[in-house]
Amino acid sequence: MYVLGVYSLIQFLVIVTLSWLEKKRLVPSEFYGFVSTEKTEMMYWAHIGFIYIMVLYVYATIGFILIRQDLRFTISPMVEYIIKSGLVLPLIWVFSHNFKPTTINVVKKFLLPILPSLLIGSRGTFIMILISIMFSFFLFRVYGPRLYIDRYSFIFKKAKRYSIVAGVFGVFALYTGFYIRRDGVELITANELLYQYEFISSALWVKAILPLYIGLRESVGITDRIIMDSIINPADYPMFFMEMITFLPGHQEAPGIILARDIYMAEGADEKYSLTPGIVGGLYIDYGFYCIPMIVSIAALVVFFYNRGISDLRFRMIYSLSIVQFFHLYHRGFLKLEYLVPYFVLIGFFLSLKRVKLE
Repeated sequence: MYVLGVYSLIQFLVIVTLSWLEKKRLVPSEFYGFVSTEKTEMMYWAHIGFIYIMVLYVYATIGFILIRQDLRFTISPMVEYIIKSGLVLPLIWVFSHNFKPTTINVVKKFLLPILPSLLIGSRGTFIMILISIMFSFFLFRVYGPRLYIDRYSFIFKKAKRYSIVAGVFGVFALYTGFYIRRDGVELITANELLYQYEFISSALWVKAILPLYIGLRESVGITDRIIMDSIINPADYPMFFMEMITFLPGHQEAPGIILARDIYMAEGADEKYSLTPGIVGGLYIDYGFYCIPMIVSIAALVVFFYNRGISDLRFRMIYSLSIVQFFHLYHRGFLKLEYLVPYFVLIGFFLSLKRVKLE
């Protein structure tokens, strides 16, 4: 109950912060956006080409990861970051003033940058960017500008249908990835997993909630252990930032493996076990109750992008990305370079874009 009280306090403070800092204002009369240039196109195709070269390299050196998803954990972090860096590119075209949402453009500007991450079994980041794109459409619908509402009118008219399709696609990626990773060779029934977590039924509905149950059970359970047992960080530097250096050459231990080995004493943790405590446990193990103002500060930064993004579509794009990244980090608990790479990509592309005032 004590840990649940800590969680409740943090949720309350985050909600209060979001509500207090949010500027209550009408839809502005002026909007500022951007248009893509020839330089943008050149950068885009160079980026996409390099990503697909990395995918071919991974398949040639490691194996057919789409089926053997256990192999994805042997990918170099740097190579993985490069492949997943393309996921943010569709957001640029969603917000670009001169983008035309034709079928061929959707394939070239949306499918091509998203596909590589799925080919290496990275379902979580794919779902995050999908949510970010859908959230961007919602913001257009609420705040405008009018020309974007007209451009994506076919989506708004069939919003329910597209939401269902996106939901089915996302759930499919989530569940197939979850069960394939239990084994790495083929889809399994997960009976051993059900037995391990003491389920008395193996019905289909039980297997349907299993990924969500395990995800929430893991983060809250580990945080409870960290707080109630007063567990301190056994590493030489903060675990929350530890994964920021995993792209460097050589062997760097991941904080999830340290948790599994040093806290849960899991046999073989160096090879196959990695635990995530959520942001509450991830910050508490390093900073104690100072984690509360740190979490609230992150939420305040997201609100800043929201306020600036009402009239400036560049900041709105960053807000659409940040609100999703915030919840992803909140659930996972450790800051990863993967969360920052999309911002580096956007900054690079911003240099090629031309800012314009929208009528």
